[in-house]
Amino acid sequence: MARPNVLAASRTVTKLGGAESKPEPRTSRLGRLVVDALASLHDLRALQTNPLVNLLALNDGRDGQSRAEQLRISLLDAIEETRPQGNGAAGSPPRRRYKILKMRYFDSMEVKDIEKALAISHSEYYRDIRAALDCVVTFWSERSTSGKEGRPAAPSAARPAELVCRSLG
Repeated sequence: MARPNVLAASRTVTKLGGAESKPEPRTSRLGRLVVDALASLHDLRALQTNPLVNLLALNDGRDGQSRAEQLRISLLDAIEETRPQGNGAAGSPPRRRYKILKMRYFDSMEVKDIEKALAISHSEYYRDIRAALDCVVTFWSERSTSGKEGRPAAPSAARPAELVCRSLG
């Protein structure tokens, strides 16, 4: 059975002046599921019933882990995919976005505490978190369409998630 295109339900964004732009990955059906799962990252009961466990065909008992634990690990892996490679500047936008994801979802920090820790404005936080979530969702889209037990295809080539994250700056 063919998998449905989870990004097909994306909203088209209309800018001022009537010009349409590409939909943002986090606003797609898959994007909303990923963002919901990230919000429940430390709640295994909520993750157990998240539709992503079916999308990635996670099974109970794999390596002794529940479906919720497997989903949690996959979400953590997706966040790690946003980590910039190399020794770029500590305050660069990609590195800051990765730090925001880590603080918000790994450490469960409040927005105001992240803003203070990184010395960024409220607007900058929301711009960065949106961009970072788009990277995570793009990675998840690759996983759900790779057909290889949720593993991304072609690790040696630049994947779309890497290209999206690089283009964000």
